[in-house]
Amino acid sequence: GMLVKVFPGVVAASTVAAEVAHSRRQRGRGLAALGLSLAVGLMLWAALGGRQAVQSLRYHTERGIEIGSLYSGLLLAVGKGTGAAVGHHYNHASEHIQAPGAITAAALAFPLQAAALLLVLWRSRCSRGADGVRYAGAAVLALLVAGKVLSPQYLIWILPFVTVQGGSTGARARWLLLTCCLATALLYPWAFDKLVALRWSGIILLNLRNALLLGLWGLLLFGREAPGIARTAAGGIVRGSHLRYNGQGNCANDPSPEPAGGPSLAAP
Repeated sequence: GMLVKVFPGVVAASTVAAEVAHSRRQRGRGLAALGLSLAVGLMLWAALGGRQAVQSLRYHTERGIEIGSLYSGLLLAVGKGTGAAVGHHYNHASEHIQAPGAITAAALAFPLQAAALLLVLWRSRCSRGADGVRYAGAAVLALLVAGKVLSPQYLIWILPFVTVQGGSTGARARWLLLTCCLATALLYPWAFDKLVALRWSGIILLNLRNALLLGLWGLLLFGREAPGIARTAAGGIVRGSHLRYNGQGNCANDPSPEPAGGPSLAAP
């Protein structure tokens, strides 16, 4: 999947904590296999595509701020509110905005995506590899909300992760994702003409949808349910190392042994 779209590759990033938690003999095997597969695939890609393979990468790096992105909503709102000149132009098969700060935002998009992904890795490390589906979804969502392009179909990529997430966090996440999808359906295509016309109704709806996506990302990262003990939507149990939840959005090592009858699902 990474050889076609970069986004599926961030799922592997959330497994780093699980790899570290393994024994020394097993540690890093999964990531090593991933790296080897990517290396072989990229060599074949370069051999078959030649210069066109490089041009396909350059195509994305040269893109500006797409009109549906988080940066677009903020820049358009600030520009309209201050009376600055704002506009848009069509290239790279989508609408891109022209506004004060757009060039700077495009340059900062990749570093901000990296920072958002590092935040997910930190939270995943706290769980010691437990609840990997939750943090895999958070990793994909991190690149969505911090990217300079946010097409409406991108929301499909996070559906599997939110669907199987159990517990109170999963229930809230599913309702929040449904609201995000409804807001996106209102924006594309029904209110898209208003957004392209740079009317306040379209800009406000765009910022509302993007704020909901940010809220969903925050819920997956900092939901108050213990990351180490969670039920999937199908009723299965996901459990990592001995973890306890301190009630403040953090998890820590729990030295207490598990009961003889197996792990308990009761809240500590």
